[in-house]
Amino acid sequence: LKGLSPEEVFKRFAPEDRLKGLPPEEVLRHFAPEDRLKGLPPEDRLKGLSTEERFSGLSLEEIKTWLKKLDKET
Repeated sequence: LKGLSPEEVFKRFAPEDRLKGLPPEEVLRHFAPEDRLKGLPPEDRLKGLSTEERFSGLSLEEIKTWLKKLDKET
């Protein structure tokens, strides 16, 4: 590998091989939170959040609208 540029070394290894040995936290810290959540269904995105955390950021009007919609569906 002596004499090779980092780009040339990277070309020789698959991304999976380049990531081997790195803890997930190290890999994930290089991504924006929005990118880390892409592709996850809402229920997975909300796992571990308290009721208060789930509703934070919503106005009372948004919560009321959502509850009315739920009431109509049941």
